[in-house]
Amino acid sequence: MGVPVRGRMSYVASLTCRAVQTVSRWLDADRPGLPDIESCVRLCDGLGRSSDWMLGLTDAPGGFDKSATTLSAAEVGWVSDAFDALRSACRACETVRMAGDEMAPQIQDGDLMFVDRAADQLIGNGVYALELGDRFMVRRVESRLGAGLVLKCEKPGYADCVVKDVAAAKRMGLRVIGKVRGAVGVARFWRQ
Repeated sequence: MGVPVRGRMSYVASLTCRAVQTVSRWLDADRPGLPDIESCVRLCDGLGRSSDWMLGLTDAPGGFDKSATTLSAAEVGWVSDAFDALRSACRACETVRMAGDEMAPQIQDGDLMFVDRAADQLIGNGVYALELGDRFMVRRVESRLGAGLVLKCEKPGYADCVVKDVAAAKRMGLRVIGKVRGAVGVARFWRQ
């Protein structure tokens, strides 16, 4: 795109109206993150590129071939309604793609999760995005009297992890990335 490396983060930050620190997570060479939907839209608009091209799904930087795809008014209305509902419910969230099956069937491998990074402490039961060392994981966290914090997977066959309390979790290096506020996945059905 011709943007010099030295000014790349501040340029992307200005396009997306996000802090340079946020953009630096997206451009991290070792552990790149994903921008939230609104930031992705702003970035695509600012660069004059389609989201399909940005994600590597097409070679055409200007967008998809509209002659090959036609949407009915009902489809356009449904997509617009779904996007508006997601935007209002998860405005402060960042999108993260689920990798692994440990939270199935609730959150499937490849589902798009909405992670509230403001909820960066284990306060209350719920589903959290966590990091232990360099390992990313999603777990249901339950506070049980007499047991402590139970980190569990939804899929049977995975063992629960019991941590005495929040202080013990910090000592073992467990970091809370955020609370998962929702997830979106596509169920595919076909005839056999």
